[in-house]
Amino acid sequence: MQKFEMKFSGPVSLEKTMDIQIPALEWLKEANGKYSKFILNTNVTVSQKNSQTLAFVWDGKRQNRDIELRIKDAFPFLLKDIDVGDNEALKLLQAHYGEIAYMRTDPFRALITTILSQNRTGEITRKVFHKISVHLKGISAKKIIEMPEEELKEIIRSSGPYKANFMQESCKMITKDFSGDLERLVTLDTNEALRELTKLKGVSHKTAACILVYSDMKRDVTPVDTHLGRVVSRIGLVSIKNKSMTRLTQEDISTQLSRIIPDLGYAHLFFVMLGREVCFSKSPECVKCPVAKVCSFRI
Repeated sequence: MQKFEMKFSGPVSLEKTMDIQIPALEWLKEANGKYSKFILNTNVTVSQKNSQTLAFVWDGKRQNRDIELRIKDAFPFLLKDIDVGDNEALKLLQAHYGEIAYMRTDPFRALITTILSQNRTGEITRKVFHKISVHLKGISAKKIIEMPEEELKEIIRSSGPYKANFMQESCKMITKDFSGDLERLVTLDTNEALRELTKLKGVSHKTAACILVYSDMKRDVTPVDTHLGRVVSRIGLVSIKNKSMTRLTQEDISTQLSRIIPDLGYAHLFFVMLGREVCFSKSPECVKCPVAKVCSFRI
């Protein structure tokens, strides 16, 4: 059994880190509070060692430096260390959610995980992603294309069998236009990358933004859904004319936020967490809100 410990610059919460981020859904939640994931065909398990340290273990007689490098790359920094600018609400959110470790993955895995997560809970996505990863012994565009569609539908059924078509058609486009590799695409200028990604079947502005912020770690774009739109509008960070989450509305919200938040791509997690824990669509629990004193909805 091999071990690797990762100490952060401050307190880190494994539970909150693994709550809602797209790369977190690659990790399968276990009953004992641990999470596991296959890295280089090895099952790696992570647990909370102490307030500042996460402990990783995997089978093996020799210390595997490649696995250690993958782990370090997957947890680059804490949200307490990002640049949120001068906005008071953002500073309060950072103080409240700073113990979340930002996560990173490769763009293809981000694409597949995000498609599987559309209109599904995180726990369903975790199980389906793990199931298809084990079945294919590693996810790639080539392997997904080569699967019979009915077989793929059955494997991902709980996530939505119709997504099999999205996945296979997107993989065909990636193979044809990008030689099966999204790494070059995500390094393009943000707007150009968004245009190219949204050409893929089943990929909306939100899905494309997820791919960019969690793989190339773009700072100037954010995934926008009804929940994030509601939260940032209530706080008073944006002005929304169209309440429906059309692509233009999503792009407008992302653009407005990028003007006031330097590290928007990372900071979007503050709004997601706030929407999950406090700022509900109906009956928000304002008395528990960390930004209540500066929130336009509360005031």
